[in-house]
Amino acid sequence: MSNSTANVRAILRYPQPGGGICQPPIEAILALYAGSNVAEIDVPDLEAAITKHAVPFGDISEASMVMIQNLTGQDLDVIVNDTGADIADHSIPIGGLWLCGGPVPAVATFPMTRIDLVTTAEQAGAGRINCWVFGDPEVTP
Repeated sequence: MSNSTANVRAILRYPQPGGGICQPPIEAILALYAGSNVAEIDVPDLEAAITKHAVPFGDISEASMVMIQNLTGQDLDVIVNDTGADIADHSIPIGGLWLCGGPVPAVATFPMTRIDLVTTAEQAGAGRINCWVFGDPEVTP
C-alpha cells in the first residue's frame, strides 16, 4: 500500500487586549501513513483511579501521528512508550485534545510504539476516549 497523508489544521483566533481580533496563519500538521486505526475506549462509571488504558494501535508498529480526545470528565495522564516506570509524559485536561505527529516519524530518535492513558480519579458517570492512530509509512530510498 502506498502512503497517504493525514492532515490536521490548527486555526487560532482570539481578541487582543487593546481591541481587535488576532488570527495567526493557519498551521497544517501533516503525517504520512500506510496504516490507520480509529478506536473508542469506554471508561465505565466508578472505574478506579490510576486505571491504565492502552491506545489501540491495531496493526501499526510505529505511529507517525496520534490524536486523542478526552471525554471522560477527568484529566488523563499520557505515557508514551512505557518503560515500566509509569511516569506521565503529558496530561490531557477534561474535554481536551492531545495531538502528536509530523511529516517525518521520529523513528531514529523517539518512535511512538505504545501510548497508555491513565485515569487520575474515580470515574463519575460513563465516559470515553476517542483515538486516531496513523503510522507505518513506507520509506522510499
